[in-house]
Amino acid sequence: MNFYTADPHFGHEGIINICNRPFRTLAQMERTIIRNINNVVSDKDDLYIAGDFCWYGPTQKSMIERLVNRINGRKHLILGNHDKLKGLDYVDCGFMSVHTSLKVNKRCIFHDPSISIMFPGNSCVVGHIHNLFKVLKNCINVGVDVWDFKPVDDEDLRIIEIGGMKMDLGNGKTK
Repeated sequence: MNFYTADPHFGHEGIINICNRPFRTLAQMERTIIRNINNVVSDKDDLYIAGDFCWYGPTQKSMIERLVNRINGRKHLILGNHDKLKGLDYVDCGFMSVHTSLKVNKRCIFHDPSISIMFPGNSCVVGHIHNLFKVLKNCINVGVDVWDFKPVDDEDLRIIEIGGMKMDLGNGKTK
């Protein structure tokens, strides 16, 4: 099965306040996100992370490797603006593959939703915008901030797609 998530920002304590995340500490946030992923993702599943996996840079590769190894599944990273390593360095840390964009099951996956204008008529799986919206036009934001810090599966995406992809502001209201 395929699962999708974005913007966990592991190692970024400031994201708790920036996005008003309900955690007291970075450790609590990381434990919760990893537990939520591992509760549904098995080692036989694919997990696509649409950017901003972590805040750690090249001097902290061991921290990235430890995080990757704690998460179930075959992990595929679509690079975000805060992913600071070179692609192959992420593979060395345990990711199965690293991309700037990827097409999976007729869905385009990339970090920044502004790229979606190049893919009219396609369902685009994105991150980057945290809690700005959940669904807008042809974009589905799979960021942790609008999915209760849990990954999204193919069925979740299919339900949104067949529902006409109405604008969902992520607060229970639609337009």
